[in-house]
This record gives sequence, structure tokens and C-alpha cells, in this order.
Amino acid sequence: TENAEKLGIPQDRWIYVLGGAGTHEKDNFWQRRHLHHSEAITKSIDAALHVSGLAASDVDCYDFYSCFPIVPKLACDHVGLSTTSWQKPITLLGGLTSFGGAGNNYSMHAITAMARELRAKRHSTGLILANGGMLT
Repeated sequence: TENAEKLGIPQDRWIYVLGGAGTHEKDNFWQRRHLHHSEAITKSIDAALHVSGLAASDVDCYDFYSCFPIVPKLACDHVGLSTTSWQKPITLLGGLTSFGGAGNNYSMHAITAMARELRAKRHSTGLILANGGMLT
């Protein structure tokens, strides 16, 4: 808040980061318990929600990084969202295939897009999932 005040940002435009988390899958995917599940995704989401004091049902808007279609599907499954009827946004930028491909700094743009959504009051809470590597 101190930096926002120094920059002259009106208080009604402030966005608060409530928490974050990060985990890592085993590098050798053959050593993973399941190939159809990502412990890193579930642990990261659970930890971020925990430190934020939120439940998945409290989140209004998501941006799930989507290097491959399985990533947002696994994330949706974990937070209880349907992958066939969209009750809440799961991407703000259209996903990686609509964004220009890997190496284009997608997740930093997702943070900016989420801040815009929250400032516009279209949503009151958001969660961004940014995975890397092979579901890490």
C-alpha cells in the first residue's frame, strides 16, 4: 500500500495479493504415481487458497496457464469446475494457443489481465495458475 500511495494510485484501484504457492513435480515423469494427475497443480492450488484464507468456491475468476489442454482440465477438476459448461472464467487471455505460443511471457500478462478484471469490478477474487516444464 505504501508504494501505491507514493505512485498516486487511487485506493479504489488497489489490488491485494492474498497469497501464493509453488511446488515441483518429479523431474522423471516415470517416477510419478499417476500420469493423469498433477500433484504440483493440486498442492499449489490448495496451498495458495489456504494462505489466502479462501475456498475454491470463493474464487470468481481463474486464469489457468494452458500450454497443453490437460493443464486447465486438471485444474478445473481440482477446484470443482466443469470443463464442458463454463460457470466461471478459466482464462482471461484465451489460453496459450491464442496468445502466441510458448516463450511469450503468458503468465505475467495473466497477472496484468487479472488486475484489470479486479479493478473493473467484474470479479472480486481471482486465482492464476502458472505451471512450467512437464506439469511442474
